[in-house]
Amino acid sequence: MKASVEKSIEHLNKRAELETELHQKELENLKMSQLLNESQYLALQSQINPHFLFNTLNVIARAAVRDTPKTTTTLIYSLADLFRYNLNHINNFSTLKDELEIVQKYIYIQKHRFGERIQYKVTGDGQCENVFIPSMLLQPLVENAIIHGIEDLEDGGAIRIDARRRKNVMLLRVYDNGVGMTRACLSRIYSGEMKHTGHTTGIGLTNIIKRIGLINGAGIRIKSGHHGTLVNITLPLEERKCEDV
Repeated sequence: MKASVEKSIEHLNKRAELETELHQKELENLKMSQLLNESQYLALQSQINPHFLFNTLNVIARAAVRDTPKTTTTLIYSLADLFRYNLNHINNFSTLKDELEIVQKYIYIQKHRFGERIQYKVTGDGQCENVFIPSMLLQPLVENAIIHGIEDLEDGGAIRIDARRRKNVMLLRVYDNGVGMTRACLSRIYSGEMKHTGHTTGIGLTNIIKRIGLINGAGIRIKSGHHGTLVNITLPLEERKCEDV
């Protein structure tokens, strides 16, 4: 009789633990959904910002005068693809390949604005293209590197994205050799106190930190100084469908 009671209690405890874990998972999914919604809003807000549109339309207008029709068309399609990507990828994950493709379109526009002042390179071991990561993760980091790191440099600078597989995790690194950010600036980003100005992505960085923090086994570190900024992101290599949150 005693053994039967103890077994029943043990069963109830395990069931309670399982229900608690499931409830916690539901809360995490809800938080992630809310943050992804915020991320999409902020990304659209950044791109619809008059500064961004004014600069991009100026780039397209100059291209229409001095470049080939193909160049002008590619710029227009790149801008349209940026909007479409943000609209179509709310509340889900994207492959690293898709994220890099949208970054390439953003870089294409910015290189026509800044010319050879911006150098961009992707490196890695080629094992992570089909790994799913939170949507709109890389473009805000690259935008931040340009706006906060390279834009004010007379000779420009370089941005590099590196993706590598290490056992059961993916290591993502976004590096720029710009002017860097102060400790006070980094502190405001981590605490969520960074204010949105113009089309900068300070709020975007805060959002990314929060989203990464909701993924079990993930982490993010930002190192910055006078010689540039390095963002290190660790993501678990878990099987998931693209629409999962």
